[in-house]
Amino acid sequence: MSLINKEYYLIFDTNVLFQKYDKKADFTTFSFNSTFKNVIDMVNQLDIYEQVTIVIPEVTWNEMKKQIVDAHQKKVDEYKSYITKWILPEFSISEIKIDDYIEYITKEIDTYKSEIQSGINNIMVLPIPSDNRFKGIVQRAFDKAPPFGGKEKN
Repeated sequence: MSLINKEYYLIFDTNVLFQKYDKKADFTTFSFNSTFKNVIDMVNQLDIYEQVTIVIPEVTWNEMKKQIVDAHQKKVDEYKSYITKWILPEFSISEIKIDDYIEYITKEIDTYKSEIQSGINNIMVLPIPSDNRFKGIVQRAFDKAPPFGGKEKN
């Protein structure tokens, strides 16, 4: 079977792109984890980038932004709590404030989004469903209709 004239969509979920901010984190930039780059590299290596569209739902972008904002605030609070316990004569701590971290990281996310969309890969944002459509999706989930049926209903 040939891939020519076929079109495929890879839809990424937040759980797949999640960055761990626990131990090592750079809050000055934004990016997805290495899984995203590995998938892009594989698509390019297989030379199927014209047939594959990478889809990142708007919900995923929003969740990723919330995760980095929350992790940043948690680290700032932890750091402040930690340094107030120590008084060392040979050290002084200075803080450079970013007035609005949410605004700052939003710009970083927009830059990252532009960077990944400017390559050879087809990358699109899947918008949040309209209110009417969203209600239908929720109802399908409650009714356990596909794709929410579990193993028995596939």
